[in-house]
Amino acid sequence: MIFRLFILALFINNTSFSQTSEEKKTNTSTHILNSEKTILENNNLKIAINVTISEGVLEAGNMNPPIIISVKNIGNNSLPKGEYTVEIKTIKTPLYASVYDKTLFEFQKIIQLSNLIPGSQIEIQSYPFNSPSVEGSYTIKISILKGHHIFNAMNSEITTTVTVIE
Repeated sequence: MIFRLFILALFINNTSFSQTSEEKKTNTSTHILNSEKTILENNNLKIAINVTISEGVLEAGNMNPPIIISVKNIGNNSLPKGEYTVEIKTIKTPLYASVYDKTLFEFQKIIQLSNLIPGSQIEIQSYPFNSPSVEGSYTIKISILKGHHIFNAMNSEITTTVTVIE
């Protein structure tokens, strides 16, 4: 008796939850169309990031004014609501740079970009920072994150190289 109930329950589950191949195609097509729409919408979002470091060449070990990052909406749409963050990371350093030297440019701050209208911009300042003690070229990447991921808009990441001399 228990075995018959098990077989009956298995039959009901398979019958009520199975989809025809036509239904599977329809669901798959809808998912793909929605994904394409999202990609097209994000291609219409464009921002420009400009980075200003007070000196073109930094002297090793010196205190420097903050890095200024401006983010401008150069697209045709307001930026969507969400939590945005500007992030500066060091991605390339001279061979003998210490772990401390590698982190001196790094910075992260939550910024208000929700509903930033076309043509508008905001400026963000890092903290004043010490130059690394090892001379050479340091490549930094400036990114705009939405949530915890790179903001899916054109120009949401840039890299620049800073030269440190002794």
